[in-house]
Amino acid sequence: MAQFCELCGRGPMWTKQRSHSKVATNTKKSVNLQTKRIDGKKVKTCTRCLRTLAKNPNHIQNLGSVERKLTSRTKKSA
Repeated sequence: MAQFCELCGRGPMWTKQRSHSKVATNTKKSVNLQTKRIDGKKVKTCTRCLRTLAKNPNHIQNLGSVERKLTSRTKKSA
């Protein structure tokens, strides 16, 4: 769960890296996560959410629903 944004649930993505001969290689693109103290609690957020928080501080209200999604995601993989 360390590579997921705790506000929006955004995580790593798989892409194809193309060489000069057009051979496709799978690569993993990680999210740009930053630690931010919000309401006295350290939260790992992506930079997109940090920009949204600067515009709209009420974006934090989605935090509880995303935590439920993340816990259900970890239970499926375990």
